[in-house]
Amino acid sequence: MRTLATDEIVHAGVDAEAGGQHAGWERWHSAVIGLLERVYVEEDARASLEREYLDGRPSLFPDLERAWAEAREQAERVARLGEFLQHVGDDAPPDSGAEVHLTPFRSGAATAAAERAAYLADIVRAHTWQLSGDHARAIRILTDRFGRSDNPGQAPTL
Repeated sequence: MRTLATDEIVHAGVDAEAGGQHAGWERWHSAVIGLLERVYVEEDARASLEREYLDGRPSLFPDLERAWAEAREQAERVARLGEFLQHVGDDAPPDSGAEVHLTPFRSGAATAAAERAAYLADIVRAHTWQLSGDHARAIRILTDRFGRSDNPGQAPTL
């Protein structure tokens, strides 16, 4: 089986860009990098919540944890390909996808992951208070998180 990063595909990408057809490429590249960043945000948020609330124990069942790892690895492979192809025309392009580093994308996810973890924790807290019958506390958490309702008589719902 041939690999995706063959010379023909690389040259086709460069030729298409030279022909002014790079708008589709830019959308694809942006979508691939966006996917990788979201995967990193969700993974880092989950890890943060596991450390804070589960003493570092994993929250996923082993089979789901493996599936998550496979999905992350696939997103990383596609992102490496995208970054590799993005730099083909540079003065010093990478020799292979292995030379493409994704660390900046992981580092960039840290702030968004902290915000995502706080959001998830607030939603769980509010839902827990609602289930226990303390609707006032649940509403307080939601209004603190999302602001006041435009209709004061209408409470936020979970």
